[in-house]
Amino acid sequence: MFCEHHLRSRAGRAFEAYASQPVQSVASMGLRGRLDMPALSQNVDAAMPVPRPRFGNQYEAVPGIAEAVRDKTVVGVSPIIGGAPVRGMADACLAAIGVETSATAVAAHYGADLLDGWLVDDQDKAAAEDPSLAGITVRALPLYMTDQAASAEIARAALSLAVELR
Repeated sequence: MFCEHHLRSRAGRAFEAYASQPVQSVASMGLRGRLDMPALSQNVDAAMPVPRPRFGNQYEAVPGIAEAVRDKTVVGVSPIIGGAPVRGMADACLAAIGVETSATAVAAHYGADLLDGWLVDDQDKAAAEDPSLAGITVRALPLYMTDQAASAEIARAALSLAVELR
């Protein structure tokens, strides 16, 4: 919503016309050389955000990032609840990269090579039994960040799962 509002306020009708077109592809540009990978790999520990799926596996576009997280415990939080993005246009971008808009499909897209754990909303608890997520521990809990307490509970759950999976 912020991104859409920001773009609308800057580009006005031009953005509205552009945004009504279907997403054809997603490209990561300008990432090489932007991060100090040795410093990042030394500082990545219990908590590291998983890049938003709307950009595909963007982490792979940054040299050294895959190696930096390979030996770390990575827990992701699904941005998809009940088959719809929590906000933004992730559904359109996921379709452009050939990924279904579901918590299960996004986790499968990242795969067990990146994810050790995956938090899904209670509406998507069937993901825990999905064979496409073999090797990824899935936990269901309320994921809407309705207030500070709800947000803190999601963070606690992610960190607790990361500690459990170490």
